[in-house]
Amino acid sequence: EVVVVQLPRGAVSGFLLNADGVTGVAGANVELTTSSFIPTSLQVTTRGDGSFRFEGVPAGGFTLRATDPVSGAKGSATGSLTFEGE
Repeated sequence: EVVVVQLPRGAVSGFLLNADGVTGVAGANVELTTSSFIPTSLQVTTRGDGSFRFEGVPAGGFTLRATDPVSGAKGSATGSLTFEGE
């Protein structure tokens, strides 16, 4: 017997900003890791305005880590997804 489990998935999006809190960081690497039932690690590069988006993130807790490609400055944030499509 095989049990199939469908887990809710959602999207995580945001902006990577310089220390001034206004200017977006373009071309930065952003990594998302989850602590859900299915451990996941995803990476994207920020757009020109510093925005990023991850699709298909499994429900549960996640951590974002980012690095400014010019200054080398690093930052992180945590969050969680609960519902399908959140």
